[in-house]
Amino acid sequence: MIETSRFIWKLAADRKFYSAILFLSVFVCLIPTAPYAQNKPLHFACSNFPPYIFEKGERLGISLEIISAALAVTGRKAVFQFYPWKRAFSLVENGKADALCGCSYRKKRESKFYFSDMLGVVSQGIFRKQSASSRRISTLSDLGGLSVATIGGYALQQELENNDIASTGVVDETQLVKMLLTSRIDSIYAYRDVILFRLSHLGETENLDYSEISSQPHYACFSRAIANSKTVQEDFNKGLRYIRMTGQYNKIRAKYLSLN
Repeated sequence: MIETSRFIWKLAADRKFYSAILFLSVFVCLIPTAPYAQNKPLHFACSNFPPYIFEKGERLGISLEIISAALAVTGRKAVFQFYPWKRAFSLVENGKADALCGCSYRKKRESKFYFSDMLGVVSQGIFRKQSASSRRISTLSDLGGLSVATIGGYALQQELENNDIASTGVVDETQLVKMLLTSRIDSIYAYRDVILFRLSHLGETENLDYSEISSQPHYACFSRAIANSKTVQEDFNKGLRYIRMTGQYNKIRAKYLSLN
């Protein structure tokens, strides 16, 4: 009986040992070598888009912190420089900068960029107070009869106009949030994470109803015009998978989106 017990304990210990080895091997496979670790930092061209990208202030933003963390796994660093979107796009397209801090996928862009694994998803939709959310909303046409506010002059307001929906245009997302919370408006059409960030920044804890209208993945986009950028992109992806596995990715998002 004693010998049998010893055998069982030894078997259990062996299994723990091999499980630990397997776990460590997965991590080792995810950590890339860094053949370019001694090279200059990568130049990322960025456009201001809080909470993903901050041009000013102490915070970098969700995307820039994720990019920095993923590159750190490879032994690389990034320099973030800010430009209007069209200028940033042109710099990376022509090899004057290494990568865009964030861009969406387009078939015609495949000849210009190597797309990283997905950095995140930009979701846009309708926010309402929970007490006024009995109506199901899945498309903009479902907004009939509701008062709607959005950022004036931006693409989201144009979408509303294209669907013959009247809207109130405001200056920024903070004003949108305040109008909704004080019931001056029935709904707001905005980017989900931007509103969640504003709520967190204002210290608001009220849960709002959110109906997604559409969503779009976004990526770091590496210039095909620069030698070895494919290798850098592949290493970056390994670093990105590593920080997802370790939980660092979710911790970064939680810093900015405490209600998410």
